[in-house]
Order: sequence, then structure tokens, then C-alpha cells
Amino acid sequence: MNNTKNIKLVCCILGSFMLTLLQSPSFFNATYTMFGGGSGKNAFTEMLYRLFGVISFVGVILVIIFSCILIISNINLRNK
Repeated sequence: MNNTKNIKLVCCILGSFMLTLLQSPSFFNATYTMFGGGSGKNAFTEMLYRLFGVISFVGVILVIIFSCILIISNINLRNK
């Protein structure tokens, strides 16, 4: 029972980490090239970069929360 809960939490951490990768330089360069111009060239690209920033921030918060839950659930308070 505990192993399935741990696996689910690890999957949540991995998914949250993927959200944080939205702020990586390679992804930024790819969107910069794809939408043809600099950040702030038009309203769409600026809104897109702000959206990526917010989603990445939420991903960092989720990584912290799920990591703490995983650590707390695996602390063995009873010595056998």
C-alpha cells in the first residue's frame, strides 16, 4: 500500500519538475525562434512568456510540496 503511494508521489514530483523546465534557456530559445521575434515584439509573445513564468513558478511550488509529503510519509517514527 505504501509503495503505490510513494510511486504516485514520485510521478507527481516528476510532472512538477517538467513544469519547471519551461524556464530553461533551451525552451526559451525554441519559443523565441518559433514565434519570430524578441520577447515583447508583440502582445502574444509577451503574454506567452509571462504564462510560462507563472506555470514554472507553480511547478516549483508543487515540487516542494510533493517532496515534503514524500519525505514525511517515509519517516519511520517507530523503531522496530
